[in-house]
Amino acid sequence: MRRIHAACLGAALMVGGLTTQAATIFDTFNVNEGHFTSSPIGGSGSTNGITAPSDATRVTTEAVEGAGSQQIDLIPTSAGNSMRLRHLSGAGTPANNTAFTTSSGVDGWIGLSLTTPCSPPASTLTVQIWIEGATAGNDNGSVPKTIIADGNWHLYEWNLDDNTGGADGWGSVAGIVTGSPTVADISHTIDSVIFRSTALNGNTTIFMDYVAKSDSGTVAALIPEPGMLSLAAIGAMGLMSRRRKA
Repeated sequence: MRRIHAACLGAALMVGGLTTQAATIFDTFNVNEGHFTSSPIGGSGSTNGITAPSDATRVTTEAVEGAGSQQIDLIPTSAGNSMRLRHLSGAGTPANNTAFTTSSGVDGWIGLSLTTPCSPPASTLTVQIWIEGATAGNDNGSVPKTIIADGNWHLYEWNLDDNTGGADGWGSVAGIVTGSPTVADISHTIDSVIFRSTALNGNTTIFMDYVAKSDSGTVAALIPEPGMLSLAAIGAMGLMSRRRKA
């Protein structure tokens, strides 16, 4: 996988003469909860269908990379009810969040990694990101994607250059804000991550990690690969092996 050198994260890159926007790592949960400090209960008036003790807290028992992730526990108000969690970033205030800029060049993809136990008590869980433009009326909700409930980590991401409204594109945040399929060429921040279920039949846990935007191509290219050895290390191991045999 291609890797972005840390020195390149703060500036736009030139690839074959085409301007690409900088990669941004919003939250890794390796030290704290980052921007996602709001409680699911009382954090947003747009949240419904869950009750106390629903919570979100940093843990070190699960991670797609590094030391931690955020554990989100959802408790339904009643069995079989629909649920919507607007999980606020920076309390939903743009000034509290990390801004990124889109342009007429290549803007990259934005996404996050999630895992949830096999067969959680929900008919369907979906996720989408709401990004808020710096000027009024420029809201974009990524098209919801179904969360894979198999106990493994999966990346859910959307193309900032996709204006088709397709699976990797943009539109509205249903029941909250009317959005556009086109991400305007301005500054943006993440307002929230939206989780939904059509029928939450029991307590459900979701782990969230590594919220990021690439400069171009998949966010997966930014995620550190645990357990990877450098070519130099592999070469050294091979040399040691040969010496032992000798």
